[in-house]
Amino acid sequence: GGDGAPPPPPPHTREPGLGLGWGLGLGLGLGLGFGCRCAARGAFRGLSLMRQLLLGVLLLRTSTALRQPKPLPPQFARAFTQAKATPTDIPQAVGTSSGSDKMAAPPGASSTFDAGNILVKDITDDGEEAVFRLAIKPDPFTHGTDKRSHMQWFYFRADNVQGRRCRFVIENIGECSYAAGFEGFNTVASYDREDWFRVPSALDKQKAFQPMTRFNSDAVTAATAGKLSAAPGAEETHLVWSMTPEQNTVWFAYWTPYDWERHMKVTAELAALPGFTHVNLGPTLDGRTMDMLITGTGPLNIWLGARQHPGESMAEWLAEGFLRRLADPHDPKAKELLRIATVRVVPNMNPDGSVRGHLRTNAAGANLNREWWGGVYDDYEAPTLERSPEVYYVMRALEEYGCDAYIDVHGDEIIEANFFAGSEGIPRWNDDMQRLLDHFSEAYVRASPDFQIGLGYEKDLPGEANLSVCSNAIAQKFGCLAVTLEQPFKDACPPHDDRYGWSGPRAMRLGAALVDALLDTRELLESQEK
Repeated sequence: GGDGAPPPPPPHTREPGLGLGWGLGLGLGLGLGFGCRCAARGAFRGLSLMRQLLLGVLLLRTSTALRQPKPLPPQFARAFTQAKATPTDIPQAVGTSSGSDKMAAPPGASSTFDAGNILVKDITDDGEEAVFRLAIKPDPFTHGTDKRSHMQWFYFRADNVQGRRCRFVIENIGECSYAAGFEGFNTVASYDREDWFRVPSALDKQKAFQPMTRFNSDAVTAATAGKLSAAPGAEETHLVWSMTPEQNTVWFAYWTPYDWERHMKVTAELAALPGFTHVNLGPTLDGRTMDMLITGTGPLNIWLGARQHPGESMAEWLAEGFLRRLADPHDPKAKELLRIATVRVVPNMNPDGSVRGHLRTNAAGANLNREWWGGVYDDYEAPTLERSPEVYYVMRALEEYGCDAYIDVHGDEIIEANFFAGSEGIPRWNDDMQRLLDHFSEAYVRASPDFQIGLGYEKDLPGEANLSVCSNAIAQKFGCLAVTLEQPFKDACPPHDDRYGWSGPRAMRLGAALVDALLDTRELLESQEK
């Protein structure tokens, strides 16, 4: 409103005092008039009228009071005052521009979502920097084989952080399964969960990690599993990174996540295409589906299984890239491969562990890549429906349909390269199997510059392969080509990508290149002696 006098009341209204005066005058006049004509009768009526007059006055005072505003309680009065204030009078949320309608809120963190994993120990904000003290939650204890609790995968979101200087500290790095893998590692981050980029990270209070010799995806016996932990004192090591987020929420992870919702979407999309069939092999321990996609009409039986270790999410990205190329009706090489082979793909071998945010185990704590052969770890039997139904179902399908080639897709925490781990140490290994592995490896190098030969695991000595490992078990059982395809968590060298490192899109393209490598190896696959 303006600064002038208030406008006059509407014509039909009256001031409270004026109404009271008219009422008193009228009542007294009537009372006296009646008293002059008839004292007794007038007195009686006058008293009656006076009583009505007093009642009218009381009602008038009550209605007037109701029209007057009552003072607000203090808490509402402050809110009312702030609402009337100009934007510059209102404290702004940290990191927002003047006039923003965002309320100032303390920073927070959460991992209560699909594949999430983090324990929030403490968050402090001194006005200069918000410090998040965090810890990775371990998988369930792995009985029988590994005899330890694994941990390495993390995935969480930080909220109310736009414009704040933030420091994130994961404090139990030294307790992780492959602590040395954090040397030279950069955390992945995203504002929209689509574009995942690297954030420079470092190890604080770093101590020397025990050197590790890894054989075929760390396929060691239970007796030596404890030797793979970090060196004494390494538990003091922290992983630290700092940033000032551009958005109010930012997501962080060990590697680009591949959530269950995407799995279901991609599975449904491909299953609806001509030439594709979807099969549910059976329920997991948590009641999820073991999905298998089948395409092709040829006599060769080619299998790809991915993500036995759920924290190795790059495995499912690679599987999607392979499947999408097979689904391309305009790709001549894909069409030719499907003419000579029937391809079966299990894109997620460990649905429960994936959703639970585990690194290596399923809902029961089983390391599925140690569940393919019984009796390796003393009297430990595997696979079983009670502990490893995922492996049980796939092995049953393998026995039903047969196998000419199996690619088991994983990720390696330490080695910065894509490479194969073969099955050289199995009892039935021979020169023909070696020739087939060498040819397939060289064909993959030709198909993709991101694949290489040289960096990788040490080969098992003859007869010393761990048969509980997927590729070893299948090569021994079916006498066929079976490899473990490892991808890096950091980057593939060369070429380096400082912004993304090894990423989901690159993994998909490496998966697509498998079509070329398999087609190139066709003759040797067809001539295998089993």
